[in-house]
This record gives sequence, C-alpha cells and structure tokens, in this order.
Amino acid sequence: KGEGAGSYLHEKLLYLLRALLTSIRYICYTYLKDIKYHRMNDYSFERFTSTRSKLSNYAISLNKSRYFGLLSGFFQRENIERYTHVVLYFDSIREAVAFQFTNNEKAPGAFTVVSNSGGSGVITCHSFFTKYSLHLKDYQGKYTPLKVNDAELGELFVINLKGGPDL
Repeated sequence: KGEGAGSYLHEKLLYLLRALLTSIRYICYTYLKDIKYHRMNDYSFERFTSTRSKLSNYAISLNKSRYFGLLSGFFQRENIERYTHVVLYFDSIREAVAFQFTNNEKAPGAFTVVSNSGGSGVITCHSFFTKYSLHLKDYQGKYTPLKVNDAELGELFVINLKGGPDL
C-alpha cells in the first residue's frame, strides 16, 4: 500500500508541477508580448526608399569644365532641390568659397542651380572663376562643405580650396 500512495503522490506532484510550468509559461509569454508591443509603440519608422542614391557622397566638386557639382549626398541631405539659385562669395585670403542658396532669381550675382534627375545639381559659373583667376587644375576635386550661420548672410555652405580637395 505504501508504494501505491507514494506513486499517487508522485503523480499528483508531477501534475501540479506541469500545471505550474504551464501557468508560468503563459504569464511570461503574455508579459513579454506586452513588453514587445509597448516597445514597438515607442518607434516611429520611416520607410527607406533611396536605395540607388549616394547619400554618403556629401560634397561639392569643382571640375575643369568650370562648374560646381552638388553631389547627391549633399544635394539630398541639405534639400537643395527646394532652391533655384545660389549666390557665391569668395575669400581670397583663405581661398574659400561660400554658397548661399536662394529662390530669389534677382539677387545680385545669383547663378542658377540646375537639378539633375539623379538627385544632384550643377552650378555653371564661368564668370566667377574668371573674376577670381581660379586655376582649375590646382583646385579640381571634391570638397566637404561646412555649414555656417552668418549673422548678416544667414546659412552658408563653405568649401576651403586652400590645400586642394579633401576627398
């Protein structure tokens, strides 16, 4: 009779342990599901669709054809497509060019910003290069623009030509 009672208790204990484990699994699953659900609510995802763009190409180029190229990374990251014109400034001591983008086509000295279908742009400005006697063979290449906020002029993008291209 002793073996039967021990066997019965053993079976009851196993039954209770299984029931307890099932309850624990259910509670853990429900709790973890809630945590995952609440964490997902903390995100605000945006779908990435620029798979063919070169967003890392954040630069302004200067080439032998006497124009500035606004590479796709710079053009897209700074939303240059919203502007139609640019006013250029030159610092002859520091050998730097500043770009002030605008939609004012009548701004003195404004050049047209030509947008390309690939998400980049071009500024053709032969007169600028002639005025400042910029020898393109010394300067052609890619430059990383520095965003500057000037008290008088507002937002400018500056490239330093001294020392040649940095990319």
